[in-house]
Amino acid sequence: MPDKPLVSVVIPCHNDGRYLGTAVNSVLSQQGDMPKFEIVVVNDHSTDAETARVLQKWERADSRVRILD
Repeated sequence: MPDKPLVSVVIPCHNDGRYLGTAVNSVLSQQGDMPKFEIVVVNDHSTDAETARVLQKWERADSRVRILD
């Protein structure tokens, strides 16, 4: 069986770039003794440049962060 995350944290967003980095960092800082996890950010047709910038940053920065457009 593949090594899959046991916990998925879903963060929906729509033009929320100014808060998105804080939300992802919050989840990452709470890892503690949590089993393997992933963060799934669901982008609901955001049109602001900040959201796109933050999503691209996190997609490259951490393999636990997945972006769904």
